[in-house]
Formats: sequence, C-alpha cells, structure tokens
Amino acid sequence: MKRKVSVLVAALLAAASGVAVAAGTTGEYKGHPIVNVVVNGKIVQGEVPGINMEGTTLVPLKVISEALGAQVGWDQATSTASVTTAAPAAPPPKPPTQEDEAKRKLVQSVRAIYAKVDAYIDQLPIIREKIRIAKEFYDIKKNDQYFKMMNELYWKTFEDTYMAMLTETSSAEMNEAKQKGILSVDFMQMLETAHSAMSYYKYSVEHFTRSVTMGQPQFLEFYITSYASGFEEELKAKEKYEASLKQFVERANP
Repeated sequence: MKRKVSVLVAALLAAASGVAVAAGTTGEYKGHPIVNVVVNGKIVQGEVPGINMEGTTLVPLKVISEALGAQVGWDQATSTASVTTAAPAAPPPKPPTQEDEAKRKLVQSVRAIYAKVDAYIDQLPIIREKIRIAKEFYDIKKNDQYFKMMNELYWKTFEDTYMAMLTETSSAEMNEAKQKGILSVDFMQMLETAHSAMSYYKYSVEHFTRSVTMGQPQFLEFYITSYASGFEEELKAKEKYEASLKQFVERANP
C-alpha cells in the first residue's frame, strides 16, 4: 500500500524561522501525546496529528508544507519524500521617475543621430568605389561621363544630409545630452571627419573633370592627392565612430 506523504517529521523542520510551531497537547494518538501545529499563527490539521514521542516533537510534513505554499511529493521506489518551495514573487517594477523618462528620451534621440551618422559613413566606401570605376572607364573609353554624373547626382545630397545632422547635433536637446554625458564631446569631431572624407572625394572628382576639360595635368595630381586624403579620412571616421558609439552605449546603459 502506497505510503502517505503525511508522515511525521522532526520538529526542527516545523520550527524553522518560527513560521511553524508545535505547542500544547490535546489528547493522545497511538499512545503519544498530540500537539497542536500552528503555521503563521493559524492551527493546521491533517490526517495524522503532530505528536510528542519520547520527548521529541514530530509534526506532519504534508500539512505544514502545504500551509507554507510548498508542494510535497513521494517517490515509492526510493521511499523519498520531497518538498518543493515556490519561488518568491518578483517585486513589481518601480514606475519610472520624471528623470528616468527624460533620460530615456535623450538616449533615444542620441541613438537616432548615431544611426544617421552611421548611414552617412556607410556611403563613403560606395562613393570611393564609384570614383574608381569612373576612372577605369575613362582610362578605357576616354570618356568622363561617370565623373560628370557624380558631380550632378551626389554632392548636394551629401552636403544637405551633413548640414541637417550638424543642425540637429547643435539643438538644445543634444546640448543637454552633452551636458549629461550621454552624447560624447568627441561626437562633432567624428561627424566633421566623416564630412571631410566626403569632401575630399568630391574634390577628387572635380579635379579629374578639370584635368580632362581643361587639359591641365596638375589637376590630375590634385585628383590623386584628394582621393588618397579622402580614403585616410574615411578610415579615421570609421574608427572614431566605433569609439564614440561604444562610449555612448556604456553611458546610456551604466
């Protein structure tokens, strides 16, 4: 016959932390004095009462465990009784303060401007590759149409994008982010380096076009030096962006 989980256990379990206690006597059970079992100030009773056996108080495991919110199990194969306590409920999250909400909005705005700068920097290797292809096309076809297309299509868009980011970074909100350390003081240097790289690429295209249309070889030299300077500034911009972004993430999530 399966043994009931309500076996008697030592009073040391019942008396832990003063949550469950056994006190007083109310008769006998199988020749042993019965003791009352009190859990959190309330008398609890099970199928088998608590008893005093030769000076040792024994109390029912199941009734105490369930009164304390635990689950009791019984393994017939190993004759093992197990008690599983419920995990304490997590305290409710504290509502955000006005200061927390203000910082959250600042962090969100700064994250957005970083995303714009990232997109701007991502255009640098694309422009560099377009210039290289345009030069190869000219060397083969002696036609500078791709250089002219770049002058017509790209530079105004990139300049407008840079000016918009510059204006946004100089806003009252971004100044507050700088004061609170959320926006790095090196952010403007990083943005200016990215714009410098784009400007050098622009100059290289303009110089090459002049070398073709005006037949002046010095402009070809200017093309080469501007292209090389653009590449150097591109690498610096990427390095500064990664360092600045890392600093922002650390400060935004201390």
